[in-house]
Amino acid sequence: EVRGGGMLFPAVADVCVATKKASFGLPEIHRNMVPSVVSKALVERLGQSTTRRLCLTGESFQTEQALRIGLIDHIVDDDDLDQFVSNTVRRWKSRAPATRFIKNELLPKTSTHSLAMGTVAGTWLMQQGGAGDNHDI
Repeated sequence: EVRGGGMLFPAVADVCVATKKASFGLPEIHRNMVPSVVSKALVERLGQSTTRRLCLTGESFQTEQALRIGLIDHIVDDDDLDQFVSNTVRRWKSRAPATRFIKNELLPKTSTHSLAMGTVAGTWLMQQGGAGDNHDI
C-alpha cells in the first residue's frame, strides 16, 4: 500500500514500476489534513485536475488505475520485479552519458521535486535523531 507521503516516491520517480498487488491513495482528507508536499510533486506527474480529485476524494486505487492516470509506468508480476529493475538499471548504465544528459540537462526535474525530496530527507534525518548530527545524505 502506497499512501499519503509515500505517494511522493512514484511522483518523483523517472520510471515507476509496481506489482499487481499494489494500491495507492491520499487519505489525508479523511483526517482533515492536507497532502501539501506530495500534491505539489503529483501535479507535475499527473496534472492538476487528477491531483485535485485524488486529494479531495481520498480514494484508494489499484495498479491498473495508477497506470491509466500515469502514476506508474509498468505493472509486473511479483516474480518479475527484480529482473525488470535489473534490466532497466543495466540499460541506463550502458548509456550513462546519454542518461546523464537527459536527466541533468535536457529534461531536469523541477524545483518542486527538490522541495519534495528535501522534505523526505528532512523527515528521515529527524527520525534518525535530528538534523545537524553528522548524517550524510
